[in-house]
This record gives sequence, structure tokens and C-alpha cells, in this order.
Amino acid sequence: MTNYERKRLLEAYTDYVERRLSGVSGLIVILVGFSLATLSVTKISPGFNLVVMVCVLFFFLCVLLREFGNRKNSALWRVMRELEDKYKGKVDGGVILKEIRQYDIWEGFSPMVMGRLLPIIFSVLFCVYTLVEHLARAFSIW
Repeated sequence: MTNYERKRLLEAYTDYVERRLSGVSGLIVILVGFSLATLSVTKISPGFNLVVMVCVLFFFLCVLLREFGNRKNSALWRVMRELEDKYKGKVDGGVILKEIRQYDIWEGFSPMVMGRLLPIIFSVLFCVYTLVEHLARAFSIW
């Protein structure tokens, strides 16, 4: 792969992460804020807090799924597909395809991708913990 192609791929990745994915990352603050607020409030019933958290998590997951569905509209997706088509079937194409797939933020598990997705993963896990906590309080499990 040429240096120009690497630069195009990196620019498309940076643009996607800093523009489109940052909108999702901004919602992390809201998700965690609602989780902490509903956990700390004691005057509102746990059942109501459970409903609030289900709604917030549902909204957040809908935004994530919408973004996952819109991946074909991104410059990163187009550059990756263009380069994959170019190097598919070449002699050293396997190494180059592996390098290209490191930038696949939707289906890849490279360290570069996981570093960007960890905050989203942890916020969803924290929200699920909050839901379990409210569920336990609502039904007096603990």
C-alpha cells in the first residue's frame, strides 16, 4: 500500500472518529449521568428509575444502531472498500488487507479500534448494572 493510500485511510478514520463518533461519545455523558442520578436519588421509586433507565438505554442503543447502519455513507467505509477491492487477490494482498481492516471500526477488534470503543462499551455496561440495581430494588431482591 502506498503512503498516499495510508494517509487517505488515516484521514478518513480520523474524520469519522472525531466527527461522527464524537456525537455518540457525547451521549455517553448523558447515559452515565442518568445512571448516576437515578442511583443516587432515594425519594423516587426504584420502579420509576427503572423505566427511566430503560428509556435512556433504548435511546442510546438506537443511536448506536443507526450509526452502525449508516456506515456505508461514511468516507472511511468508501476508502476501505476501494482499497480492499484494489488489493484483493494480489500476491501480498493478505498483509495489506489486514492493515486496512485495522481501521474497520464497525467489525474490527484491533487495538486502535477498541481504544475508541471502550468508553461506549463501559458506559453501556454501567447502564446495564444500573438497570439490574433498580430491578433488584424494585422487587426487593437485595
